[in-house]
Amino acid sequence: MMIAALGLLLAQSCPSAGLWCGADVPCRSVSQGRDPQGVEHVEIEEDLPDSLPAERAAALWLVYPGFKPFPAAVGAFRYEVQTPHGTLMLCVLPSVAARQRRSAGQPLEGGLVLLSFDPSRTQQPRFPLDPVFETARKEGLLTARQLGALDELQRIASRRVEELYRAWREFGQSPYLAHSRSQLFDRLQAFADPAPVSSRDDLGPERFFDRAQRQALRGHGHTIPGRCSILFLEQSTRVELSACPLSQLASAWNRRTVEKGTLPELRALPERENEEIEQLSLELNGVPTGRAARLVFGLLSAVEGLATSTSSS
Repeated sequence: MMIAALGLLLAQSCPSAGLWCGADVPCRSVSQGRDPQGVEHVEIEEDLPDSLPAERAAALWLVYPGFKPFPAAVGAFRYEVQTPHGTLMLCVLPSVAARQRRSAGQPLEGGLVLLSFDPSRTQQPRFPLDPVFETARKEGLLTARQLGALDELQRIASRRVEELYRAWREFGQSPYLAHSRSQLFDRLQAFADPAPVSSRDDLGPERFFDRAQRQALRGHGHTIPGRCSILFLEQSTRVELSACPLSQLASAWNRRTVEKGTLPELRALPERENEEIEQLSLELNGVPTGRAARLVFGLLSAVEGLATSTSSS
């Protein structure tokens, strides 16, 4: 089942539902207002049967028991995992606190989520990685250590897929139980966590690959940015470059506002644009910005592989 765009009616009945989760799933809720922290509180009537067949499509607005809502800069966190059995998707509205509307028994309280299952979208277990990793493997760029780490991530993904589908079946047998919900939701959110093999930061292409690998992969069309910071403040100028591709460095210089009309722009030579500056730090204090800009331009224009925009070299 594909979840389509939401109309005006649903957007009014579930907080930010259409905007953030993109669903046409009915949601009956009553807003209780916002607290001083900006979290909206709602009471929701869940349209939920006593059990759900594991192989059947489903889309449900539910209370996420134990979730602590908080004011967030984003409207929703979305998690999607494709398995050989179908695709599970969880959309969490972090700034909404939800409470079940029940005639009997203790209502569940927590966050508000949209849970969906689409049995028509299947895929063999795969750890979610940037496509650059597949290119690196195909081109024979990976070291034995890197290959071992990626293979271990794949084994983890295979185990997690089965654990996730088992949690989905258990949820279907007892959808009103807090434990079955929390177990499923927690597994969905943790599926892409590379621990204990790596950390999310270390699995970023800019850190996972070495300099030669990054340059080669850029040549295959992948964007692997580095740190290319050029900051002009009054009486203070800072340049911080780390694994900075020449193309990105030229763009960072050209975005400046200081001496914009008097100093030339830079460009990376096409045959060298994927090369990078491994490490460079410069701090100028007490230097007027105009003079500092000229000093920085002198430094950058001397870098092999960069040329002024009017240069034919």
